[in-house]
Amino acid sequence: SFMSLNPFVDYSDPQNLSRGNPELKPEYVNSFEITDLQYLPKGSLNFTLFYRYTTDIISRVTRLLDSNVTETTYENLNRSNTVGFELIWNQNFFDWWKLNWNFSYFYLDVNGIPQYGIQAKNSRSWNTKLNSIFNISKGIDLQFNMSYDSPVVTTGGGGMYWRFFSIGSVGHLDGIFTASLALKIDLLNERATINFRIMDLFKTINYNLTTDGSNFTSQMNRTRESRIAFLGFQYKFNEYKRPKVKRPEDLQDFELE
Repeated sequence: SFMSLNPFVDYSDPQNLSRGNPELKPEYVNSFEITDLQYLPKGSLNFTLFYRYTTDIISRVTRLLDSNVTETTYENLNRSNTVGFELIWNQNFFDWWKLNWNFSYFYLDVNGIPQYGIQAKNSRSWNTKLNSIFNISKGIDLQFNMSYDSPVVTTGGGGMYWRFFSIGSVGHLDGIFTASLALKIDLLNERATINFRIMDLFKTINYNLTTDGSNFTSQMNRTRESRIAFLGFQYKFNEYKRPKVKRPEDLQDFELE
């Protein structure tokens, strides 16, 4: 991103300076996957085995300038190896109950940055997601979602789990659990729809990250207004259908007089 390359120091927080690194090199990922798909009665099972070798990982790193001031910038880690598997199960148990379950396990090995006092790290991590849809009655659907991400090594940049790796610097992130609930009601012969959704149902989203440097250890705890309710109404005035676009070979030639 632009901020990753911008060399000018951001002084908006005098005790936590930040700047980009115009000398960054691009990050390359070599990815290999083997997938097997099995069809089941009213469902399917998808198994994937993967391996990823990443070089010049763009990572956010922090160093302590003095007892009260830190500076955060971006550097290229040498490499990382990720190997694991993913399992996806879709099943229609009944006409009124559909289930989607995802489970992933991986081993991540990341090298360190000696000049920043960052040691090589590795972790065996897993995550799971569950999406369950219940058809309560005609036109009324209830959906329950939950997910858990186990503790994992972070690189402070991109990566397979970018939503967590982009937090803080190279370090270790504790596990995170969240759940949500949604209700959809169709009205007026499906011309109108009411949607109601609650995010982070049990208010469990907390980011606890530990970062180690050459002469410091940082503990960060981040919370937010995560339990949020949404209420929406949609009405279709006209069910517009996009006309099919004719291919050039389907068009007729016309002569101008």
